This record gives sequence, structure tokens and C-alpha cells, in this order.
Amino acid sequence: VWTLSHSICGAQIDSLQKQLLIHEKQSKRFERDTARIYFLNEIAWQYRNFRTDSTLYFAQKALKIAQEIEWPNGIGMSYMRMGVGYRNQGNYPQTMQSFLDALRIFEKLKDSLKMANCYQN
Repeated sequence: VWTLSHSICGAQIDSLQKQLLIHEKQSKRFERDTARIYFLNEIAWQYRNFRTDSTLYFAQKALKIAQEIEWPNGIGMSYMRMGVGYRNQGNYPQTMQSFLDALRIFEKLKDSLKMANCYQN
């Protein structure tokens, strides 16, 4: 079962990375693009169960860009991905901090669904 799950995630990661490259070639302002943040966070999500260091790497990369362009939703999603990565590593203090950071953002945005996800995690 793990091998099948790992294979499916690997295929999804490959697909997301290809989409990221295509978008990079097509966009003139890709370095500061919300689509790039989305793809990085989705790649981070796919790694969550078998390569948490990669989850954190991609989420932190997305966070940096989201902060540079001041995109609150991207910042919040990056913190959520980081929270999952830290949780799966067993780093519970960082888990709590990441989800609290995300929660503060989603409270300001009045995004009740993402707030609920923060509380659930």
C-alpha cells in the first residue's frame, strides 16, 4: 500500500513540477506570481507523508515569495503546509507556531474554512 501511495504522490509531484516549469516559461513576472506560490505549496503538500524535509523546503520557499508580494492567502497556506511538515516530523512546538501563524492570517481574511483547518490540525 505504501509503495502504491508513494508512486501516486511521485506522479503528482512530477506533474506539478512540470506545470511549474511551463508556467515559469510563459510568465514574464513569474518570480512574483501567485501561481508559483500555489504550485510550491501543492508540491509541499504532496511530500507531506514521505519526505517532510521537502515539504518544509517548498513551503518555506512559497512563504518567502508570498511575504515579498504581500499575499496573505499564500502566506497562510505556506504556514499550514509547514505546520503539517513539522507535525509529521514530530516537531510539535513548530507545528503549533505554524498553525497559529496561519490562523491569524485566516482570521483577518475571515476565511472560516481555513480557520477550521488550522484548528483541526
